[in-house]
Amino acid sequence: MDDLQFRNCDPNYPDIPCSLPPGAPASLPGYFDIKSAQITQVGTGQVDLSIQLYEPIPAQPPYLYMSYAWQFAGGVSPR
Repeated sequence: MDDLQFRNCDPNYPDIPCSLPPGAPASLPGYFDIKSAQITQVGTGQVDLSIQLYEPIPAQPPYLYMSYAWQFAGGVSPR
């Protein structure tokens, strides 16, 4: 853990990418942290992404949304 890059959303700056609602705590449960991930190509220009978290996401999470973003080494080429 401790390898995450979370950013709280700021309603004053809606164009800045964010992953947590405003005011979310800095110390988060294990379902925010990715234990492992796998990307498999399933067709031309399509991949299947699966992730395993350190804890299961609760049936009713305490936040309205969570966002996981992916940064690919070398970037992604536009078509």
